[in-house]
Amino acid sequence: MTPQACSASRRAAITKQLDWLERLGLVSRTASERDRRVVQVRLTDRGVALIDELLPTHLEGEKAALANLQPEQQEELARLLKVMLETVEGVG
Repeated sequence: MTPQACSASRRAAITKQLDWLERLGLVSRTASERDRRVVQVRLTDRGVALIDELLPTHLEGEKAALANLQPEQQEELARLLKVMLETVEGVG
């Protein structure tokens, strides 16, 4: 998402979330050497370990949520979610 597409309140909310994740030791931030407006965010080893721990349970939950949908319905859901994502990201 470009800075222009991101409202000030949204940027503030993202910054607040990143502050929290950084305090927990899950992410690190590094200022870009080429553009002082850019901050690179990376998962720390602790963040990667947490993802590795939680992802299987999360994926099982998604699988259970989709269990009663027919394959065609799952494809339609994926298509609609893609449209929503593109809209939110300002692509659509």
